[in-house]
Amino acid sequence: MIKICLRLAFIFCAGVGFAQNGPINVPQGAPGGVIDGVVMQTHIPTKKVIPYANLREADYVWSRRVWRTIDLREKMNHPLYYPLQPMNDRWSLWDILKYGVQNNSIVCYKPYDANKAMTMNIFDGDQLRYPILKSQLSPAEYSKEIKARLSFRGRYDSTAAPTGVNMYGNPTYNPNDLDAFGNPKIYDAYMTKAINAQDILEYHIKEEWFFDKQRSVLDVRIIAIAPVAYEMKYDPIGLTFTPTVKRELFWIYFPEARYLLQNYFTYNEKNDARRMSFDDLFWKRKFQSYIDKETNVFDRDINDHKVGVDALLKSDEIKMDIFRFEHDVWHF
Repeated sequence: MIKICLRLAFIFCAGVGFAQNGPINVPQGAPGGVIDGVVMQTHIPTKKVIPYANLREADYVWSRRVWRTIDLREKMNHPLYYPLQPMNDRWSLWDILKYGVQNNSIVCYKPYDANKAMTMNIFDGDQLRYPILKSQLSPAEYSKEIKARLSFRGRYDSTAAPTGVNMYGNPTYNPNDLDAFGNPKIYDAYMTKAINAQDILEYHIKEEWFFDKQRSVLDVRIIAIAPVAYEMKYDPIGLTFTPTVKRELFWIYFPEARYLLQNYFTYNEKNDARRMSFDDLFWKRKFQSYIDKETNVFDRDINDHKVGVDALLKSDEIKMDIFRFEHDVWHF
């Protein structure tokens, strides 16, 4: 009877792991049904999202929107960065978001409009204006857009391919590939490379702090999140990618991503038997970050008018303003 119950439990947990296709300590397709541990951990893979408290507009009496940067080099943020390769029971935040985007579990938003970025240097993807929707694109266009979000696209200079050789052994070209002086034209060419967890430098999050009069609490909700990596330039001679500038890869609407993040384990350095989900990690604010923008009349970042230590002091000033508002609400 005990053996039958154990088999049924294993089948159930294996089925859950397959349905979620996320980390669970029963390796999918493992011969013999081995368990990577002493128990099958099913709480996180089957966990439901904790709903936000209901908020009426009449009770929404004060708010401040801020943008933060989560630097993955900081020790407290390592659970978001590691493991660099997916494990049986643990994935990095990048691998989770990539899985969600590839499988159309969450909607991916472009970080900018190409025309605005080139002509006016505007990067407004945090406003979630440019969704990549499968229903609005052909299968080929949708696949191309998703691949562009999940891959490096290193640019390099390339000349037109010769069509043959002349009687002197010199290469010949199509007339359309020659400039006014008869030299081969130089074109922009691109080499792509998949983005992995180790390539992610930081995450940008947009969040809103607000005071709920009904509950008498100062609360915060994350609105959107974006992974950040370097843009790459490709060297066709050395066959290497060289980092240039940091860019947001895409934006994700966080309340939608919660349904995915809730079923993935994060690392607990104190106790492997009591891990939390990534949704719990953000809910409990177990990450280190700094503010790089708040709502302002100019719509500019702190780095646009402050540098170095002054920028950090301005970030702390914004944080203290929010703290002082909560403190001054109460009178004793």
